[in-house]
Amino acid sequence: GFIGGMVTEAMDGWDSSMTMMAEQGVPVEFMSWDAIRKLEAGLSVKGDGPSTAAGLMAAVQITFAEGLSERAFDFVGELLSDMGSTEVVRGEGGSIMYFTPSPEMSNLFGGVGADLQKDWWLHSQEMPPMKLELIGNKLRLDVTNMNYEGASLASKANFLRGRDQVLQPGIVCFSYFNPQAIAEMQSSLSISSSDGAELDSMNQALAALTKSATGAQAISYGAGWKEGRSVSSTFVDLNGSPSGWASPTGAVDRSMVEYIPGDASKFSLASLSGTEGMAELFSSFDAVLEDGEMAQNLAVWSEAEPVSYSWLAGDLRPVLDEALKGFGKRALSYDSPTRGSRMLIELRDPDAVQAAATPLVKTVSQLLDSIEGAPVALRARRESPRANPQQTVPVYYLRLKPEMMPPTFEQISMFIGNVEPSFAISPDGWLVFSMNRADVRSVVRSGLKAESNDIRSNPEAADFLRRVPQSAIELAWSDPRPTVTSTMSMAQAASGLLGMQMDPSQMPVDLSKMPSANALNRHLSTSESFTWADNKESASSWAVGSVGVADFLTVVGYAVPVGMMSFAFMTSIAMPPPELLIGEPPSTSAASPEIGRARALIDLANLQTGAIIYQLLTEEYPKSLDDLLGEVDGQPLLDTPGAAVPNDPWGSPYIYRQMANGFMIYSVGPNGQDEGGQGDDVSVEG
Repeated sequence: GFIGGMVTEAMDGWDSSMTMMAEQGVPVEFMSWDAIRKLEAGLSVKGDGPSTAAGLMAAVQITFAEGLSERAFDFVGELLSDMGSTEVVRGEGGSIMYFTPSPEMSNLFGGVGADLQKDWWLHSQEMPPMKLELIGNKLRLDVTNMNYEGASLASKANFLRGRDQVLQPGIVCFSYFNPQAIAEMQSSLSISSSDGAELDSMNQALAALTKSATGAQAISYGAGWKEGRSVSSTFVDLNGSPSGWASPTGAVDRSMVEYIPGDASKFSLASLSGTEGMAELFSSFDAVLEDGEMAQNLAVWSEAEPVSYSWLAGDLRPVLDEALKGFGKRALSYDSPTRGSRMLIELRDPDAVQAAATPLVKTVSQLLDSIEGAPVALRARRESPRANPQQTVPVYYLRLKPEMMPPTFEQISMFIGNVEPSFAISPDGWLVFSMNRADVRSVVRSGLKAESNDIRSNPEAADFLRRVPQSAIELAWSDPRPTVTSTMSMAQAASGLLGMQMDPSQMPVDLSKMPSANALNRHLSTSESFTWADNKESASSWAVGSVGVADFLTVVGYAVPVGMMSFAFMTSIAMPPPELLIGEPPSTSAASPEIGRARALIDLANLQTGAIIYQLLTEEYPKSLDDLLGEVDGQPLLDTPGAAVPNDPWGSPYIYRQMANGFMIYSVGPNGQDEGGQGDDVSVEG
């Protein structure tokens, strides 16, 4: 099959690596899936002030299958003895090995530290002491350069509360993170330099901003499987503290589903903190700036970084404050083949937000233009709402500069030519983002409208909305199958081009056996998640889908050791580069079915994009493909505007048909017979 070549190659590499390790005396049974029952790891970093070495404490604990832990202890001990001196203490409860690095190892570590001395965690330039401990079937490795007294993390109330909330049936992976510890460490550490005191003062201000923005006292996360699907659970412990600027203040407004098209493949609704959260964001930051000891530091800041100083502490700060007050509490996003991909945030005061956006965009635009060879430029184009043609609204967008792109860009421009990250503030009070400028223009010109056929017409999405708790502060739903279908079409097109330029024998996979979208979609289902809050005590979320973090960790757990060992084994072998077979492409009339299909899919993707842009700008579908040859309000619809619509690779014209809820464009295929998009016809829909 399609991946048979890759699987065979990977397994051959695995067998070779296992043989090589066995010859070197490595107990290869440790690499068996059955060898390791549990893996636990932890990291703690502490700082006591500027110009001091950070305190580091790291530990890894592995629970082995019966009879393997002692062998692992002896094997690791042999490795450590080659790098320094070891002392083993054995007792009835287990064994402990203390490791002291050799001068050569310390010098090696110190050399790395000298090269990276600007980084606070390497101030000491010394390898931290290590301890290897064997207790029953568990092997634990500790690395630390600080003395810690007090209760362990596992006894902390936040840790216990998070663990109890997250470890539900089916959860097999668990992690814990304390964001407040990071903020506290940031406030106590700064880069060692002649301006250390000033930098430390600025560090205090940034740490205050971090703590205000975070709010969470602890974050616990778990992932696993339940009833054949991947699941994950998150618990954010607020512990009654202020919830941070981005935390919600109420349940999500479900009436916003009326704005989501029925054909959307994904959507989300959220409740934000709005004005109150934005004010909280800067309160701690301002308190630090008002400290008398910051005066000299502010003077240095204003000279070194005048732009950031102007916005955060200078003449533009009032403009920023008013803009932050202008944000509302409702947000939604969706991806739709007919309406595009959009994210919208409600604004209480659009004029105040626009007043800040204008000078900010100008500054960023000038910065990009000043960078020699920058591949993008930030531009603006004014649009007029249909309801008020006399009004104009700026639409800001990032424009790619093809002349600054490498030559290979021309080969992929057909796939990314319409990507223009854009945003605007619509007259009806929404901050609109999209990766396509036409999507933003559509909202600016026509406003955000309720859909006659909204997402509730999708049975799976409607069922999800019924099951989500009424107290949810965020919810998201997606169906990966439409994306897989479009991605596979693009992949087939790209593989056709690759097959024309490269010897098939040099490829790791057989492109002719690439699976169809339907073959993949049979194994996929919708993904859904929602978050709910318990006043200011906590926020929790639950997610379920076809693929999740637990699947990723499983793949990584296999791929990382296989990849590392295979790489070490193969680097000594000189691999000749694949021979590129570049020449004149075969004539259109003689195109093989595989090459012809690839070319047809490229043409169809271009025509499909043009038809969708046409609908977004005119609010109606084109009557024929000839409508795509020009421009609409200055917006080109095709990659080559003005040129005639091409014939398919077999010399027949592409066929365009309007349908009840969209359109279909197709080629009649190599047999030249119109089968309505079926049979050997090559088709796309929109």
